[in-house]
Amino acid sequence: MQSQKHSVNQAGAGTAAMAGAGFGSTLNTTDLFAMERKARQERAAIVGGWIRERLARAIASLRAAHRRRVAMAELNALDNRMLADIGISRSEISGVVASASGYTPRTVRTPAAASSLNDDALSHAA
Repeated sequence: MQSQKHSVNQAGAGTAAMAGAGFGSTLNTTDLFAMERKARQERAAIVGGWIRERLARAIASLRAAHRRRVAMAELNALDNRMLADIGISRSEISGVVASASGYTPRTVRTPAAASSLNDDALSHAA
C-alpha cells in the first residue's frame, strides 16, 4: 500500500501540472482520490440513468403487450354474433386490437428487401 501511495504521489505531481491544475501547483493523493471518486460517481449516474431508461421502456413494452393479449383473448371469447354487434369479424380481431392500442409491428425498412419480397409475391401470383 505504501508503494502505491508513493507512485501515485510521484505520478500525480507530474500529471497535475500538465493537466492544467494551475501554475506551479501539485495535487496530493487525497485530491486525486477525490477526483477519481467524483468521476466514478458521475459515470455511475450516467450509466444508471441509461439502464433505468431502457429498463422502464422494456417494462412498458411488456405491459402493453400483456394488455393486447388480454384484449385479444376477451374478443376471441365472444361468439360471432356478439362480434358482429360490435362491428368486427373474427379475422379482424388482431388488427382492431393493434390499431386501438397504437401498436404497429416492425416492417421491412430496406428498399432492397422490400423489392425482393414484392418480386417473390409477383412470381407466385403469375
